[in-house]
Amino acid sequence: MFYLSGFKNFIEKLSDRRIIIILVLLAIITRLPIISYFPFLVDEATYSIMISEQLEKPSLIPNFLGYPTFWKPILFYWVYAFFVGFLKNFPIPIEAVYRLPTELFGLANIIILYMFLRNNKFNKTFAFLMLLIYTLIFLNVYVSNTLFVDTMLNTFILGSLYFYTKENPNNKDYFLAFALSFGAYYVKLITAFIIPVLVIGYYYFKDKKILTKKVFILSLLAVPLAMVLQYFIYAQLLTTPVLGDSYSKELFDRLNPETILSKINETWRIFQYINMFLIFAVAGFLKYSKENKFMSIWFVIFFLTILTNVGYFWYYVTVLPPIAYFALMFLCEGKKENYDRFFQLMLIVAIIFNLVVGFFASNGIYEYYNPARVAGQMIVGKNNVEIIGLPALTTVAYKVIEEKRIGNATDFGWILFTDLNVSSDQVNNFINNYDYSSNSLNISDGSFSRMYWDYKIFRKTTSVKKFDYLVLPGFSEYYENISINGTILYQYKYATVIKIN
Repeated sequence: MFYLSGFKNFIEKLSDRRIIIILVLLAIITRLPIISYFPFLVDEATYSIMISEQLEKPSLIPNFLGYPTFWKPILFYWVYAFFVGFLKNFPIPIEAVYRLPTELFGLANIIILYMFLRNNKFNKTFAFLMLLIYTLIFLNVYVSNTLFVDTMLNTFILGSLYFYTKENPNNKDYFLAFALSFGAYYVKLITAFIIPVLVIGYYYFKDKKILTKKVFILSLLAVPLAMVLQYFIYAQLLTTPVLGDSYSKELFDRLNPETILSKINETWRIFQYINMFLIFAVAGFLKYSKENKFMSIWFVIFFLTILTNVGYFWYYVTVLPPIAYFALMFLCEGKKENYDRFFQLMLIVAIIFNLVVGFFASNGIYEYYNPARVAGQMIVGKNNVEIIGLPALTTVAYKVIEEKRIGNATDFGWILFTDLNVSSDQVNNFINNYDYSSNSLNISDGSFSRMYWDYKIFRKTTSVKKFDYLVLPGFSEYYENISINGTILYQYKYATVIKIN
């Protein structure tokens, strides 16, 4: 067995560059093999279509199926469109085309976080082991292989913290911290406010004199300034109420007392992806919180994150650094840095257990969304397709972005039910008549910009008059009573593809 007591001496002799290379290679080995395994989830499917539209026609307002929307600011789509424009020419899976930028941001986060720790006088061994945990926590492995905005957001957050916490930061450091903080807001809005909160906490405990420096105070205005500019610029360009909805959703709806209990009930999901390390981190926080008050403030944000989402486990990537820190503190007995046999055993067991449990837990995602992926791949290049269903975004995304990649985009019909009370009879009506309407139905034609806000039926505008293929991605019980004269080409759990006779 390899003993970490001698390992400390070995690591301390390595250069920071070599340690970073080891961590980056480890991240690549554990992450890259599964980059195309999981299908695009709902948010990923949406983002992939919007990125493809930015690639075709850059704009200040993100577009979805040709209509302006505002689920997330524009910076994310611009950056990813730049990468996708290059990667789409390579013979790699479509998931890799859109997710490889996230892999790169994930690697950047490892490098920046290591440099941050070294800035703050952590020795090489502690920094390496903390980054080892951070890198191998399955939540980080999984999210680094997605099209979520959170990994890119963390690059801006960690980068800003790095420049803020450099020893004797100069005006250039404050400017770079300001720029990264400003950019963070245009990746994920309100979440960027974590930067000034953490920085103020950092200097409150380290050097209160910094808090009164003019250049420091001005740099903290980056996120509020970005918020004000974003409102005035986009409010003039976006004529729908989506902009106002984004503020309402971010600031008020998620903190509605009526929904907080349901959010807490969904917290068990995050345990699947962090599991043992979360237990160690909580124990480490309770025992060693006074040894690093900055990390303690950062860790407390974990509990605030519970109140801002409903089972969205990727939100917790932002608080992985303090989780890794306190987990390691617990395992190595704080400043004792006791890297004995027991430490080694617990670390190895925790890493293996975390990766295995996390992977099998995420297979539920695969089982649910993969049939929708297969259905989408089956209709690539096919004309006269009608898509109806709940997780239809995955199916639509694979059809749209694959066809754009090969230069053969086809028109199609798509009806999305966000109201879970839809009946089989109503589904039948839309199959028989795409333009079906009723006074009892709330239907939005053309734009899908409010599909994350309103419970209604959204119908894509299409020039197709007669459909030759019908795709039903969604819960099977909605289609039990549907009868159609056609041949089933594919049917598995949550997706059906029918060739209409």
